[in-house]
Amino acid sequence: EKVAAEAKERAAVARVEADAYKERAEQASGERATAEACERGLLQRLAERAAARESQQKNENDLESFFTESTFESQLKKKPAPETARRTSSGTSSTMRKASSTTNIVDDLTSIFGGASSSGEFQDVEGETEERRRARLDRHQRTQERAVRGD
Repeated sequence: EKVAAEAKERAAVARVEADAYKERAEQASGERATAEACERGLLQRLAERAAARESQQKNENDLESFFTESTFESQLKKKPAPETARRTSSGTSSTMRKASSTTNIVDDLTSIFGGASSSGEFQDVEGETEERRRARLDRHQRTQERAVRGD
């Protein structure tokens, strides 16, 4: 009887150990599956970032090539640069050749959206009424005075 009880006990311990081993193996398998899924997700995100970076770089290159010297300079070489009359802040007229294409783009945008030109000079706007030009000149002078005072 005692031997049979000990045998039953050993068998029960062996079953518990086997169940624990099986449970640990299943848990390890689940952890491996989770790790593999995380790794796949990470690789996918890295691939997406690389593709986005490549796309952005391509867009920047396209934009850069659009604004390269060859594009604008070739247009400028086809047509002679016009002499444009501009009034300075004192109201006198001076003839100035247009600056670089980049400066002109910035000036064009600031004239469209408002703000001082990159050169800091007051510039005439084609088709603008005298009253509107005077009002803009007054604003420009006030802005220049504030800039000098450091307001």
